[in-house]
Amino acid sequence: MLRERDLIARVRRTKKPETLPAVVEAATKAPFPGRLRRPSAQKARGPLPHTGLKNLGNTCFMNATLQCLFGCSEFCAGFVERQYPLAAKSPSSGKIAMAFAELLGDIAQDKPIVSPSNLRKSLTKIAPQFRGNGQHDSQELLRCLLDGLAEDLKRPPPPSPVTLPRQENTEIVEEAHCEAWRTYVRDNASPVSDHFAGLLRSTVECCKCSHRSIRYDPYLDLSLPLPPPPSSTVRSPLSAKLQKGSTSCTLEKCMEQFTATEDLTEKITCEKCKKPQKSKKSLTLQTWPRILVLHVKRFSYTETRREKLDTLVTFPTEGLDLSPFASEDRRSVPAVYDLFATTDHLGASGAAGHYVAHRKDQSGWRTFDDTTHAPTAAERLQGGAAYVLWYRRRDGGAPPAKPKLV
Repeated sequence: MLRERDLIARVRRTKKPETLPAVVEAATKAPFPGRLRRPSAQKARGPLPHTGLKNLGNTCFMNATLQCLFGCSEFCAGFVERQYPLAAKSPSSGKIAMAFAELLGDIAQDKPIVSPSNLRKSLTKIAPQFRGNGQHDSQELLRCLLDGLAEDLKRPPPPSPVTLPRQENTEIVEEAHCEAWRTYVRDNASPVSDHFAGLLRSTVECCKCSHRSIRYDPYLDLSLPLPPPPSSTVRSPLSAKLQKGSTSCTLEKCMEQFTATEDLTEKITCEKCKKPQKSKKSLTLQTWPRILVLHVKRFSYTETRREKLDTLVTFPTEGLDLSPFASEDRRSVPAVYDLFATTDHLGASGAAGHYVAHRKDQSGWRTFDDTTHAPTAAERLQGGAAYVLWYRRRDGGAPPAKPKLV
């Protein structure tokens, strides 16, 4: 984690601190000679063809995640066209990125069904928990896959910091978060960070003297808690079949819960008081990525088992506005997103169940269930199965007055 006071000190030692957009651009243009091998016979800049994925033995959790990831055409195009440089060293020696590129190349050739076996084999080299035929969590798979791709495609840091002219008077907080982002990109620049990475601002406030300690943490996805259920069952506006015995909430309520101030159970040593004090903590969004991945925490854990929470979460398919959950100094920056994919967990049990994906392209919404896929209605996205939501950021523009739910 990156302390704000350390970042501020580092920024002030620089005569001409860089602004955030220029820093990102400079850090992501570092050259590297090696590239993904085996040239592709077909290029794909637009959406990938509709292709089923072979189930390798309870691998629906992986197939559903991959189908959503295939919806990130701006991210996948570099694999299909073999444009991404391979890192000199990585835990998988570049095999995860090459297997992913091979899989996308097969899909780009419009094959009806392809097998992700090579990708799974490469991934289990660094994540052995996915070996065998057991059922696993799709969000855990996504994090391991993105981490593996990021390591395989990590760009080397620039030979020296790039000094750029200052464009305007910048607040100290923004200077600190620019330095935090520059530090993260310097050490972790890759196509994964280009598309999925953002910064969280964590604020811990002393209840005694009100001193605030601020840190910045990078994220590739956000895990959102469900709000506590009310004392009585709240009926959902969805169908009676879905709402039976369930409570409901909105995605915005989950975001409010994620960013709500909480009282810390353990005392924290205050930087001003110099001794442990009761404190409270809050999270806000400092920067946000091109592709926003939101994970709804549907599972609760006991000592013996995992239980599923069937709360019905309604979410906008268009015009999700994150500005109410941003840090105060960042609320004027456009942060509007549109849904393009979901990963759903079907079944009432936390120990079993089945994963499917929904993905939107020019032809509309489509459901992907391992080897099969078929058109679907937007209304079917809402309910108690939605587990991972995939949003794409709009470039500029103000949020609509009323976000569209379906």
